[in-house]
Amino acid sequence: RRMRDAVIRRGSRTFEADVVHHLALSGFCLVDSELDDELLRKANDDAQRIDRFIPPPPLIVEGLLGAEGSSEVAELEHPGISQAERTDGASLHEIDSFMTEVAVTLEAFFQGGLGFECGDRTLGLLHKCGASYEDPSALTEKVAGKWLNIFRRQRVMCVVCLSRRGGTFTLEPNDGESEPEAVHVKCGDLLLLRADVLSRSFQSDDDGGMTLSCFFLQKNTSSGVRGAFVDDRLRAPAIPVVEDLVHWADSRLELIKHRQETAPGSLEDMEIPRSWKMLASHTVTKGPQIMVRGIATHVAHGCERPGKHICALSIGVDLATEVPISRWDHRQQYDPDPMCWMDKELSRGRVRTNINHAAFIEGIDMFDNKFFGMSIMESKVTDPTQRLALEHAYEALHMAGYVKKKLLQSFIGVYQGHTASDWDKIEHETGAAAGAYSPTIASNRISFALGLMGPSFTIDLEGAASLAAIYQGCHDLLPSDDFRKPLTAAGLAGGVTMNLSWYWWPVHNQFMNPVGRCFTFDEKANGYIKGEGSSLVVLKRHAETVEGKLVVEEGGVPSLGTVSGWAMANSGRTATLSAPSAPALRQVVNECVHYASISPLDVDAVQVDGKGNLMNDAVELVSLMKELRDLPGGDEEVLVLDAAKTKLGFCQETAGVAAFVSAIMASRHGHIPGALHLKSLNPHAQVDDDELQPHVPTEAVQFRCRQSFNGVTAYGMGGSNVHTLVWNQLSESAWPSSRTAEERPAIAFWPGGGGELEDSEKPKQGYSIVGSWACWDRPETMKESPHEEGVFVFDVPLGDNRFEDFQIWIDGDSEKVLCPGGAAAGSGARVMGPMPLDECDGRNWRLDGRPQAQPLRLSGAPDAVDGVQDVLNDDPLVGLPGDRYQIELRIAGKWKTVLWRRTGTVDLSRSRGRYFVACSWRNWAFDEMVYDPTAGIHYLAHLKPPSFTPGEFRIVRNKDWAQTFVPGPPGDGSSEVLGPVGPTDVEFHAHSWKLAGGVTVRIEFQREIKGESEKRKVSWRSLDQ
Repeated sequence: RRMRDAVIRRGSRTFEADVVHHLALSGFCLVDSELDDELLRKANDDAQRIDRFIPPPPLIVEGLLGAEGSSEVAELEHPGISQAERTDGASLHEIDSFMTEVAVTLEAFFQGGLGFECGDRTLGLLHKCGASYEDPSALTEKVAGKWLNIFRRQRVMCVVCLSRRGGTFTLEPNDGESEPEAVHVKCGDLLLLRADVLSRSFQSDDDGGMTLSCFFLQKNTSSGVRGAFVDDRLRAPAIPVVEDLVHWADSRLELIKHRQETAPGSLEDMEIPRSWKMLASHTVTKGPQIMVRGIATHVAHGCERPGKHICALSIGVDLATEVPISRWDHRQQYDPDPMCWMDKELSRGRVRTNINHAAFIEGIDMFDNKFFGMSIMESKVTDPTQRLALEHAYEALHMAGYVKKKLLQSFIGVYQGHTASDWDKIEHETGAAAGAYSPTIASNRISFALGLMGPSFTIDLEGAASLAAIYQGCHDLLPSDDFRKPLTAAGLAGGVTMNLSWYWWPVHNQFMNPVGRCFTFDEKANGYIKGEGSSLVVLKRHAETVEGKLVVEEGGVPSLGTVSGWAMANSGRTATLSAPSAPALRQVVNECVHYASISPLDVDAVQVDGKGNLMNDAVELVSLMKELRDLPGGDEEVLVLDAAKTKLGFCQETAGVAAFVSAIMASRHGHIPGALHLKSLNPHAQVDDDELQPHVPTEAVQFRCRQSFNGVTAYGMGGSNVHTLVWNQLSESAWPSSRTAEERPAIAFWPGGGGELEDSEKPKQGYSIVGSWACWDRPETMKESPHEEGVFVFDVPLGDNRFEDFQIWIDGDSEKVLCPGGAAAGSGARVMGPMPLDECDGRNWRLDGRPQAQPLRLSGAPDAVDGVQDVLNDDPLVGLPGDRYQIELRIAGKWKTVLWRRTGTVDLSRSRGRYFVACSWRNWAFDEMVYDPTAGIHYLAHLKPPSFTPGEFRIVRNKDWAQTFVPGPPGDGSSEVLGPVGPTDVEFHAHSWKLAGGVTVRIEFQREIKGESEKRKVSWRSLDQ
């Protein structure tokens, strides 16, 4: 039942393949380490002299070797320290180096055999066996973080027994049903086990016995923008010790955040690791909670939806184009002369511009007037910006769970960033329509069309307008004791901007970049390019006050993000009206951080205003770094800065909300998109402290954990500074939080058994086997082993091609087929089913005796050809035609597996098989060839293609398409015979022998096998002459 015929020898030729095979099959493997007895004795003595042993915390001990097997533990010294500084003893160091050697030897085999890439190993850990201590060491955040990282990445545990009289490991899968399995070890034995699959404990036969262990870890693929710390809780495998640690961590984070509010001093003053403080702020949010329930956006072509918006930004799409002719003929206004916009002499009554690019949207002429109760004439004369805002207003409200009937008479506020439109600067239909292009009525039109009764007004603050609208919407949603402040049910906030004519281009020319791109933070920054579009968001309170209690809406519309802080201030008196103010910017950022009850170090990223002005960009960058990172620990926390304007252009009144949507969607997708057109950083954007440098990525970078704080900054030409702080977490659709998201192959069979077979899996008559050796024609009964319970066996001769495919049927029924998880599965593959034969979809076990089918098992041979005979002698899976194999179906409780091994030889005539000709004119049906050993001709067939078409044929062994023979080029009787090939091979579909139509031919197939060599030939001749 234990399936351990012998302990694996470390020096065997097939050591690596055998170890990985056992780990994949049953999850553990016992290895004779061949360590010297004297070395083991000295190592045990050295271990007894170490005085660093401590009893581990109770939550940790179950992830080691149990309370008795790890009553005390001590880490070995780092292997990198010099021999002179080492105090642990050379013997322990040598055994520790042996475990490293095992890890290096097996590293290349883990990916293919166990499905993980080995990244590194932990330090050696000594375990002292004995009674558990009543006063174990306390579990601190630092210790919990260390072991949570190890247990998340642990894949294989390597344990060397140092106890003189050995001991017993008790292993058990983490499924709650399987029975424990006892594995007895002697001093010097090496046990390798799947640490992510099996629970384990150890009991020494000595008093105070010792073991030395380490973990082989999965390569760390999860890293934040700094890579120093990543939230491991939701990426951890679902094993008991990790579940307990995660629960402890969650409760500890709540306690940390609670202490911040109740204990004197700030969170930064507490004696807690910085990583835990950061997680506390990210996972246990305090302060105001204004939820974003709906988003509608269309900025630049290709960004018509929030999902498309973040995808375009993440992959670095350059959305700037030349002015399309559908807007206006820009050739009449464009002049490459850099001073053309200042020319006093007017050309046709207007100055020109040397700007030729912007980011445009499409579909502005499409509008459903009936839906909004507008006549055709009114919709035609209404400003397209107002029509676009109407559509996006309802789209956002609908996403938030509203319909037209529910909106009527609702107290929802409308706050829109808007300014004077170009609509009156171009030719269009005119008519009697109130406020057709007046910016003052832009927000009111939404309230009128949808029946909204909350505050409704337009904000004109240039680039800060739409973010100021979000600021005002959040403000109005907060409850207040002042009866004069209306308490809105929801807020619709955003902005809209359209470039309908060239009218304002010469006016804004001095702020725009003639190159046609926005080079935010680059040393060549020389202005922005215009963008356009509309973005609106629906804001709602996280909880409502009902009878004096806060009630959170359950089962409603999911939140897209949370506005945790918002602030607004004017620059006041500065050098010029449009000059930036560092104190004002720092003030609004500070207020947001304080409002959210977090540390400045908790802010992960900021969507900057960044209009491509050298001085303004430098002031903004330095101000953000000073405010968010110029404090203790700031040099260890990278602040990521992103600039949406490098892709979307400057959307003016829509710019703030466009960056706001970018921040929300970036947080939901777990990465910051990165800026475009950045080659060399702005020389003025330098912080005095060299260690406080920003990170301005040019490609997407990952957030450091599933939750994040993302700042958004907007600046208006008149000195308006607006900042919002968005908290968000990864979207379930983008990154599932289930720990099964990183599923690894489980073990195929547990020798200890446990659980029961389903009724459909229990046979009434027994198990049958169907395989290629019998042409897949009939099921043959498997015999129950007289030596082991639950083992069914069947002997198979290895055929000419040295492989055979098969399946197992319950009760000989083709509707109850047991098969592996994939095609051509090897020994020990997991058993699937029962299922109908037509659902197996080519999934068979393949008993393959070819050395090339075991490439990992040839690794010990000095030459792949010269070493074949040695492998035949050592490896029970490799064989020659005529060798006998025993196939075993093993059942223990709910567990099933199929194994095989070479057991002897049989008469070659039993392994020869039958050969068939498959012809194209018979729809590739099989016609058996006649065996004739005379005159060197082995197999004969007579064929006659129809007279009206040429024919093609292939030769197939035992009606098994995986054992097909085809010609090499040129495809006639002189061609080399290729094969065996199957439907997954290119040659199978590309080659076949060709015959002339209407001629009867005699096909001859000669095949001679002598040991490793083989001769094959296909020929034919006409019988009609």
